[in-house]
Amino acid sequence: MKKKQIGHAEKVRAERERQLDLDFDGDGLTEREELKYGLNPLRPDSDGDGVYDGKEVAIHSNPRDAADALKGKLRENYVGLARQATQRQYLDYELLLAMAKEQPSASQKVDRAVVAYALLSGISRKETKLLLSQSPYLQSRLASKEWEDEDAYRYANFLAGEDLEAESIESD
Repeated sequence: MKKKQIGHAEKVRAERERQLDLDFDGDGLTEREELKYGLNPLRPDSDGDGVYDGKEVAIHSNPRDAADALKGKLRENYVGLARQATQRQYLDYELLLAMAKEQPSASQKVDRAVVAYALLSGISRKETKLLLSQSPYLQSRLASKEWEDEDAYRYANFLAGEDLEAESIESD
């Protein structure tokens, strides 16, 4: 049986396909993924915000928008505190968001635990309120249009201990 000769163009295409599955910049994304998201495959942090592209994609932040990284970092910190406060290391944002939609009262308990853990850990009330901006419970209420921005603000203030007027929101 005779071996089929592979032409130069086919070799180049095969090599290019192989290279698309490599991570040249070490950011956790293959070149194929970098091209899919419109990122620079030779820069690990395409938007220069200090967070590698692969990490931003993993936390649902926009790796092309440096301002979006703050939201991603807050979400990541919220999840980290939720894991510590509840002693459930398997938690991730998607699971917490599903809980917020299916079991809102359980999600509120997680928010309370995160706030308590944050304040006991020395995180300021202001920073704690920023963390709560990414609470899956709060985000699900906003996304479903059950709350306006003002309701979310009052909820975060209430949980962080700065606005007792929001008690009616907390019990919804």
